[in-house]
Amino acid sequence: MSERNRGVSVLRVALALLVLGVAALHAFIYSFPFEDAFITFRYARNLARGNGLVYNPGEIVEGYSSFAWTVLLAAVSALRLPLEASAHALSLGFGACMLGLTAQAYARVPNEPDFRPRWPFGLGAALLLACSGTFAFYANTGMETTLFCALLLSAALCLGRDAGRDAGRDETGEQPARAFAAGLLLAAGALTRPEGVGYALVVLAAVSCVRADRPHALRAASGFALVFVPYYAWRFLRYGHWAPNTYYAKASASWPLLLQGVSYAESFLVGRGFLVAYCVALALLVRVPGSSFLRIACAVLFAAVGMSVVVGGDTFAFHRFFLPAIPFAALMLVAALDRATRSGRLLPTLTAMSLVVLASCALIWSEHVPVSTLLETRTRSEYARALSSAELDRDYFVVGRFLREHVLPGKLLALNAAGIVPFESDLPTLDMLGLNDAHIAHLPMQLGRGVIGHEKHDARYVLARKPDLILLGLPVLAPLRFGPDQIASWYARFFSALPGDAQLWRDPELLRDYAPLYVRMDRGVLYALVRRDAGTVLR
Repeated sequence: MSERNRGVSVLRVALALLVLGVAALHAFIYSFPFEDAFITFRYARNLARGNGLVYNPGEIVEGYSSFAWTVLLAAVSALRLPLEASAHALSLGFGACMLGLTAQAYARVPNEPDFRPRWPFGLGAALLLACSGTFAFYANTGMETTLFCALLLSAALCLGRDAGRDAGRDETGEQPARAFAAGLLLAAGALTRPEGVGYALVVLAAVSCVRADRPHALRAASGFALVFVPYYAWRFLRYGHWAPNTYYAKASASWPLLLQGVSYAESFLVGRGFLVAYCVALALLVRVPGSSFLRIACAVLFAAVGMSVVVGGDTFAFHRFFLPAIPFAALMLVAALDRATRSGRLLPTLTAMSLVVLASCALIWSEHVPVSTLLETRTRSEYARALSSAELDRDYFVVGRFLREHVLPGKLLALNAAGIVPFESDLPTLDMLGLNDAHIAHLPMQLGRGVIGHEKHDARYVLARKPDLILLGLPVLAPLRFGPDQIASWYARFFSALPGDAQLWRDPELLRDYAPLYVRMDRGVLYALVRRDAGTVLR
């Protein structure tokens, strides 16, 4: 290796480590638990214990969002490794894979035949991803989001090709093998996230648009079907529904829900500035239509919009459903800058890289200020929203551990937040929002007029189940100044976001059959309702 090449390699490694360090520091800001991850943890723990893939032993309901992630965490639990810490480590690890795959994928972004993409711009794309709040937040949640994105990026790398640059691979058999591997990766993505099926279909359709690429699309489709068809047959026979229970609970199609999804998508594209990347992607596609990688990138970008609109968006901060699109958006943006400075002269190149750094800083800055758009008005920043959720989660842990220590095993708990408290208490739990309850999830109710995931409810059904303990509202602690006679005013603050609780509170059967429980703790007051004829509930 020449002295010059050795110097370039050292610089490349140093810059890659710098990008990785930025990503680690950014993710560290969001080092706190994530409520919904604990639903998956509960399924994984029950599977590891031999109870089966269930939320409550004996109840068959598909309340988890990711089959693959749940099984992976069940293996972790079976090895007696700490479940929460391991999940966070895995999601961070797959986030690091996303960064590496993004930098590597830039070599496949097409340009003119006489111009090769330059490696610093690949690291620039990885830097943009590292500075995205969506990436930093969800890389540290312990959820399956980064695994899904890493699988999708890997499939794009295997399946994407340039007609001129990769023609020789068809003759050697390398490209057909890569296409089949891409199908396997897409199938793994479909086992990781429900929307993985939609992404697989649009990716295969994008590749099939050009006649020369159709054999590769067919091989990828066969690899996908080999894994996904047996899995889907099993899950349909087990659960009896075409879609996961979480879809019916949160995203049953309706016009108000679609409008909510449009607002969600617009707030990301306009508020975070990614609309520019979409325009660049379309411009590149018109200029270089023969590149299947570019067609895949555009398919993923617009599929993210479609998926977000169909399900009505998300209640959590940082636009989770757009994370699969962000690496491809970053690739499109740096490709435009690379093309603009293709003379190779130092000053234009440094200027382009400076713009990448400025855009990265702007992404981080945008997390900490409220960003309003045409369709959505924000009074709080995304960081403030995430921090507010973390404050709630701290109370959830206190409540869950209190129940574990003071409630007799086997007593049925009914509540709305079905993650941390049920996981920590280890009590049989009735999820009053239906994520883990098939009856509530499949109620024929129009969605899209309230808080996503908080709309479906059935007070009569909850009372008929005769839970021993009910936690109305969110399982958080009231301020110490609240007394036993203020339970009604405390619960009332939740009714606008939880219409099921308002219906339950107005039902005369509730206070006839349940007695208020007031528990004073160091952090605040726990209000609960205990069934009068349940015998001894507390230890």
